[in-house]
Amino acid sequence: MQRQSNIELCRIAAIILVVLVHSNFAWTGMPHETNAAFSRFLLQAFSIIGVNVFVLITGYFSAGLKAKNIMHLLYICFFYAMIRLIYGAATGNLITKDVFFISHSNWFIVSYLGLLLFTPLLNDMVKNKFLLISVGGGLIVYELWFSFFPALSDIEPGFYHGYSVLAFIVLYLIGRYIRFYEIPVWIKRVSMLLYVMLSILIAACAYVAFLNAEKVGLHKTIYTRLYDYNNPMVIFSAICFFLFFERLKIDNIKWVNHIAQSTLGVLLVHGSAALNPQMKQYFNNILFNYSGFTLVCLWFFGTMVIFIISVLIDQARIITWFMVAPKLVAKTEEIFGRLGNLFKEEG
Repeated sequence: MQRQSNIELCRIAAIILVVLVHSNFAWTGMPHETNAAFSRFLLQAFSIIGVNVFVLITGYFSAGLKAKNIMHLLYICFFYAMIRLIYGAATGNLITKDVFFISHSNWFIVSYLGLLLFTPLLNDMVKNKFLLISVGGGLIVYELWFSFFPALSDIEPGFYHGYSVLAFIVLYLIGRYIRFYEIPVWIKRVSMLLYVMLSILIAACAYVAFLNAEKVGLHKTIYTRLYDYNNPMVIFSAICFFLFFERLKIDNIKWVNHIAQSTLGVLLVHGSAALNPQMKQYFNNILFNYSGFTLVCLWFFGTMVIFIISVLIDQARIITWFMVAPKLVAKTEEIFGRLGNLFKEEG
């Protein structure tokens, strides 16, 4: 299937937002009295949608348990496991859990693999609009009631602030709905404006909560809940951001499509625990030593350097994949075929 450059451009924008969101609270520390500028809350609000957009795109195009897809994803994981192993050993910062994608920083790839297991069922569900709305809507209500508003219940049903397979399933179904069923035209027309307004609203609410939480008897970090991936405002903001790109009419742009292939690679490179110390040092340095326009320029420069280096590293993964893919996929399909025949015989 030919790639749609407007959506591929959205994919690139989403991964840059992911780098930005990590460069803020994750790498430079949560805001406190000395560095709690409103601009930090604003940056977090505008960029927190990155992961949600990434999963919406997966739902929009759909995914499945085909042998080639599974082998490709596993090969990506293998390639970056080797990168992390070599870099960690060379720098003396080898973290075994990080190499095997079982550390907390690798939650995305684990949840994404979990999502793929459910895609056959989810893709069948989309064929029935009533079923899709009923199940998807029920999951959204369930998620918000028991997960985003935890004070209403002592139950945590596994959504974990949006960092989970269940949360990804909700976003995947929303992506499928956008692809197959009509979204009001007026929402698409003002989607970017809505995204900007929602981001400013999230930042303002978080900043007010940061300044006043303790005065009303709440924990000072309560503002972080506004940046949960399953915050309704964050979900709707991600949808609006995606709808803006879906509505774009642009020609097929080969270089955009090619770079978009490396978005997962960008995530796995800059999300490595072995590489985090260098990136944390850079962004902390500019946060505490610069201000104004200089700080913005240096922050943008650091983000783009991470993106470009990650894309360049991923070119080796793309080249080697095409070298091994034919035999690897053929062998996997053969194994899958034998297993299918075996189950038929036993049935």
